[in-house]
Amino acid sequence: DYYLSRADLGKACEIFNKINFLINDDYVLKFKIYCLLHLNKNEEAQLLFDLSKEYGFKDIFFEKKFAYLMGYEENVNNEISEKSILDFHISHRTNKDFKFEPKINTPKFIWQYLSYSNLLEDINLVDLEDLEKLSTIEIATHEKNYKESELFSLYERFKFNINQLLTV
Repeated sequence: DYYLSRADLGKACEIFNKINFLINDDYVLKFKIYCLLHLNKNEEAQLLFDLSKEYGFKDIFFEKKFAYLMGYEENVNNEISEKSILDFHISHRTNKDFKFEPKINTPKFIWQYLSYSNLLEDINLVDLEDLEKLSTIEIATHEKNYKESELFSLYERFKFNINQLLTV
């Protein structure tokens, strides 16, 4: 999760080269299957997926995305899952027109993913009248998801008259 939230899928998948035992955790299993797809080991991914289904694995969101990534489905729904960083990453990877606007309560791992993937809204395009958005950006900056220089650039866009500056 650490490397994936920093948009480094290669490092995130390295650990699975060392795992040679049966995985009994659904999340780790999904991650391994996805990493096999990422490494173009589609036959291994399909085998592991089929075996997991026989043992009772059920995750409709992942199953639909898996079918699309394998090329079995031409169309995929553009549902965005915030359930885990893996689901969020897969949502991003399978949606050509991916756009996600985080809120104050958006999990930190998603903020990190958006930041490292350059998916956060450009500060120059933020509506200065949207106070909720401004507050969200201030909180995100405090949590190191936006750079302080970007927040300063946002503040520079405000137009103050001389009286407002003198009465601060």
